[in-house]
Amino acid sequence: MVPPGDIGALPLWVGVFVLLGLALAIFHYAFYHRVVRLVLQGKETARFDRPLERLKGALLISLGQQKVLQRVKYGDYAGIGHATIFWGFLTFMLSYVIFVFAASAKGGFPEWLLTETGVRVYSQYLDILAAVLAVVLVWAFVRRWVLTPSRLAFDLTRHSDALIIVVLIMGLMLSTILTHAFWVAQGGTGPEADVFIGKALGELFTDWGIGVSAANTLQGVFWWSHLSIILIFTVYIPFTKHMHMFAAPVNAYFRSLEPKGALPFMDLENTEKFGAGRVQDFTWKQLLDGYACAVCGRCTDACPANLTGKQLSPMHIVENLKDHMVAIGHQGERNPEHVEPFPILEGVISETSIWDCLNCGACIEECPVTVEHVPTIMDMRRHLVLEESKAPESAMNALLSLEQRGHPWRGTQYSRTDWAEGLEVPTLAEKPDAEVLFWVGCTPALEQRSQAIARSMAKILKAAKVDFAILGDEETCTGDPARR
Repeated sequence: MVPPGDIGALPLWVGVFVLLGLALAIFHYAFYHRVVRLVLQGKETARFDRPLERLKGALLISLGQQKVLQRVKYGDYAGIGHATIFWGFLTFMLSYVIFVFAASAKGGFPEWLLTETGVRVYSQYLDILAAVLAVVLVWAFVRRWVLTPSRLAFDLTRHSDALIIVVLIMGLMLSTILTHAFWVAQGGTGPEADVFIGKALGELFTDWGIGVSAANTLQGVFWWSHLSIILIFTVYIPFTKHMHMFAAPVNAYFRSLEPKGALPFMDLENTEKFGAGRVQDFTWKQLLDGYACAVCGRCTDACPANLTGKQLSPMHIVENLKDHMVAIGHQGERNPEHVEPFPILEGVISETSIWDCLNCGACIEECPVTVEHVPTIMDMRRHLVLEESKAPESAMNALLSLEQRGHPWRGTQYSRTDWAEGLEVPTLAEKPDAEVLFWVGCTPALEQRSQAIARSMAKILKAAKVDFAILGDEETCTGDPARR
């Protein structure tokens, strides 16, 4: 986009960079006080190992939109729309540096950097891309607020933030095309006058009788409108869910590299507090998750507890924790005895929802920005049990059964080997030289519906001629249910 003339006696670049400096100052102030300072309250966690592996994954997840696109093969094409907007926005951000800020400071800079042919090709690309993104944005609007699939029907996914951002991006796309159009209409020449859609519109405006003076004025209006939207976007981001544009790549870098489902161990002897009941009890990564969250609804839509009508919504857990942290502000130096102005549990997050979690990890698997919901939920659950001695009756029964019977399935009528009846599965006591130990586990051994899993596995091992045995009645609970 060709910059307009100076602002009276004030050079154009002065006005542009004064406004840019003001917007960046507000952004960085808000970013530090609303994000960085609050996240750093969290406890330390080891996420700095294997840097190359972390960097590779972060690039694939953020720039490559790997997890956004992972459901396309199952017929969910929303990821394509998001990826198109994301990649297009990156292209436009680069163009702002070249065609808006640098060009306003030094005329002819784009041609010097890209050559005239390069400017022509880039301008034509942006012209077409603006139209494509405008169409995608209309589709996104209709999908979210008219068709409304299940994952977009939650209160958070229908927040006005999303609508405001769609309107702002649409404003950028339309002002791009119209700035080009009125440049052509006023008789502008050069590589930026050779765009397809903008040129056609400019010639149409000329045919409608829009004069050179009016076209010159309107070109300036839309150029400044475009810049204003960029600056409004810059200031607005730290106050909205779109902070995820900055937080998500960082979150992807610091993602857990442990096996899926692994929970961190507690140092029972040296820990300040058991679990997490205050902001400072969570790790900085758990606090960062709230800013990385894109509020897309994928996690809650995939949650089996939520699907059966229970209170749990992994998206709300993460977002409510972040909102609570922002609402109470920085809580000062770390102090195990510090009491927050109002509690997280039963204040902003219900205890019932914490106990609804099945630890299945569906939320983590679906999340496109590597938010780790389950460890956060488990830490709050541990706080309830170990700090406040609170647990629902079903959990207390399971713990009591673990202590008395060596498994959590209180009331079961099955023994550890009933599932293997008729399969002739040897125990390790009967076959001590077996090459493979098949660890059955409490649920496949003692829960009626799950016994089919153990039977099927045993049949597979026998068909594959694997030399295996089971512990039988010698097997007992690993204790993992108590950890969760």
